[in-house]
Amino acid sequence: DEELSEDGVRRWIHDLEKGNSPRSIGRHLDAIRAYFQFKGLTLNIGSPFFVRKLPRWLSQTEWARLLDVTIRPLYDPKASEQARYRALFNRAALLVYGGSGLRLTEGITLRRDKVDPRGFLTVIAKGGVEQVRIAPDEVIAAVQDWVVAYTEWERQDSPWVFPGKTPDRHIDRGSMQNLLMKMV
Repeated sequence: DEELSEDGVRRWIHDLEKGNSPRSIGRHLDAIRAYFQFKGLTLNIGSPFFVRKLPRWLSQTEWARLLDVTIRPLYDPKASEQARYRALFNRAALLVYGGSGLRLTEGITLRRDKVDPRGFLTVIAKGGVEQVRIAPDEVIAAVQDWVVAYTEWERQDSPWVFPGKTPDRHIDRGSMQNLLMKMV
């Protein structure tokens, strides 16, 4: 079966190269490798090279503007209580990540009892290792304000700085990521 040969795959990849990025070709190649493996065959074709994109950091001006827009309801006497509640969450989330440099998982799994008012956050880092991170006073204050607001607004307590749908669980990665992306 001609098409299940390395030469057939090479011709297919050559056709894919017209109009597809190296990353897309690599995904197609991974799929065909899995199919070959399923059929008990091996495929000795390397993956295409592609440059990995680095994340873009916000400039100081962009960061200041984002923070200003996010917390504006806190200083607007006409803002609803719900808008102020959301602004406290947004400020805490932005400052935990942008102000203290935590990774997404470190932030969502941050426990209330691991926020030291003296300026330290104890997080579970990569590999499950507990690490202490220095946090500016502004970050600690934003977290404490959010925790108080959550407890009063939701009328329940949680061990997490960012509770999920139920207070006994932290917010999940996807939800926090979506909320942060909406802010940006």
